Amino acid sequence: MVGKIIILPFILISIGLILYDLYTGESHIIAILIFISLTVAAITMRHWVDEKWYQKNSLELGEYETQWLERFFPQFQKMPDSRKSEFKKALATEVFLKEYIPMGLEAIPEELKLMALAPAVLLELDSSKALLKHYNRIVYYKHPFLTPDIQTIHISETHHDDGVVILCIELLQASYINPSKFMNPALYEWCEIALNNDYKKIPVHEVDVHQIEEKLGMSIAEIENYFGKKVNVKILSKYIEYC
Repeated sequence: MVGKIIILPFILISIGLILYDLYTGESHIIAILIFISLTVAAITMRHWVDEKWYQKNSLELGEYETQWLERFFPQFQKMPDSRKSEFKKALATEVFLKEYIPMGLEAIPEELKLMALAPAVLLELDSSKALLKHYNRIVYYKHPFLTPDIQTIHISETHHDDGVVILCIELLQASYINPSKFMNPALYEWCEIALNNDYKKIPVHEVDVHQIEEKLGMSIAEIENYFGKKVNVKILSKYIEYC
């Protein structure tokens, strides 16, 4: 939000100069190019600006969001109070930092933001890595979807180069309402992100597939059918640590 506010003056000045030149016949091409360059720089750095601002201006989750976590996020329920306080501050910051892209929706309710990001914050607090920094955009589809990269109907996807996580609202909500029946697509994608640079180093023979299937109550084939895509057993091994 702060980053977008900083962008606005550069855009307005650039437009103002262009309109002034068109109206008067004068030429301020150098000034226009400078302000257009500054606009591009501000757009590029907006996430960095937001991050720095929110680091210095601590945010807190509201009472409603805290009650939602207590009701629907068992991992939060089990935390000691000091850990809960750390978790809530981190989650509040990420909720404000991320960009939400609704596909077929007018706006994204706060609950859906919590559903997408609570697993990510949990993983990041348990990790030495900054998992969330690069992944700034969350895309929401109402129902399972097709994409150019995965030509089957599926419920979640991550684009590592672009820092984009794509989720199906229908199954995301179901995974919180009935976690014993529905796997959490957000948790799976954030586990993939957490292991993006590491999972290839884990020998396959160290992954206990039987333990995964027993914990989740589904075979690997059934899990792949649920997600609508190939799944990685190394990522599932990470997943069952948090479900």
